[in-house]
Amino acid sequence: MNPYQSAQVVQCIREIGSGGGVSGVAHALENSLRRKGIDVQSFTLANVGVTRSGTAHRSLVLKKAIHLLDVVYFSLVGTLAARMQLDYKKVICHNDIVFGSIFVNHGLHRAMLDMSGRKMRMLARNPVHLFVLAREAIRFSLDVHSHYVCFAESEKNLLIRYYPKTKMKVRIIPNGVNLDRFKPDPVRRVEFRQRLEVPDDAFVITFIGHEFERKGLYAAVESLKYLDASCRLLVAGGTNEEIGRGEACAAKHGVRDRVAFLGVVQEIEGVLAASDCLVLPSIFEAWTLVGLEAMACGVPALLTRVCGVPLRDGAHGFFITRDPVDIAAQVNKLRFDPALLTVMRRQCIDFAARYSWDAIADQYLELIHAA
Repeated sequence: MNPYQSAQVVQCIREIGSGGGVSGVAHALENSLRRKGIDVQSFTLANVGVTRSGTAHRSLVLKKAIHLLDVVYFSLVGTLAARMQLDYKKVICHNDIVFGSIFVNHGLHRAMLDMSGRKMRMLARNPVHLFVLAREAIRFSLDVHSHYVCFAESEKNLLIRYYPKTKMKVRIIPNGVNLDRFKPDPVRRVEFRQRLEVPDDAFVITFIGHEFERKGLYAAVESLKYLDASCRLLVAGGTNEEIGRGEACAAKHGVRDRVAFLGVVQEIEGVLAASDCLVLPSIFEAWTLVGLEAMACGVPALLTRVCGVPLRDGAHGFFITRDPVDIAAQVNKLRFDPALLTVMRRQCIDFAARYSWDAIADQYLELIHAA
């Protein structure tokens, strides 16, 4: 018997979990749909016979090789299995599998490479980019899906520019935020600052994410040179290799004692509670989910204009460039104006409240019924 025969919705995704990124988005959507009485199931690597364990201590090269194999295998074998087992109209597809009525665009790979400024070097160093580019072209050129979901107007415009055939099928549905988890918490703020040995009078800047180079960590680290010693930087995320490069960057600029590399952190809401602002000078983002999570905690976000989130400059944070001097200048606007920071915290909370996952799930249900 087909275990998906009676499912109202099936999400196709390599893996699903409560963390961040694509996996966390699918997990949050799943929970919200279930609260509405929808039977939601997942079609993952495990459904095509692949399970992973004990990968944390493997070398970066081996991790990348495993990642490449998983992407290729799930894209090819997963797509074939999905076509045989799943009802096209009920499928929400995230990333790899090329099947289903709804495809959630978590970012155009072609656009990311073009914006990186080092496209050829990235292609030469990592063959997975070539495979993902080919898969992306097949997906959008052959009209595989009935609907394409983009998180923001900017991402919709990119999709139509690169793949004009998608124009009549694009729907904007932003990512949501778990408002029960991400909210102001004065008690946790004190606890986390004490745990991280952050002085009471410190102004805490936080960077959260993997892919340090793409997300602009090194510019954030260098910006500390232009800020006084009361400013500290918390860095959550990154592989051991990335953290090593981050530590070398901080040492190079003479600010190593003002940067705390936390590694992978499960209690991101605790890190945000300890923060005064989030800084993320990314080259490319489809939707900066951590930016919305920060705002829900009352933490203004300093983001580049490619963030996807409809941040209002001066109300929910500031737009920044990848110039360390500019980043420092925007941080100082908050640091030297406590009244502005207080007002902005409230505006951030109000803004994030519009993006509860339950409200976002309603928009997906409308699209499922239209498929």
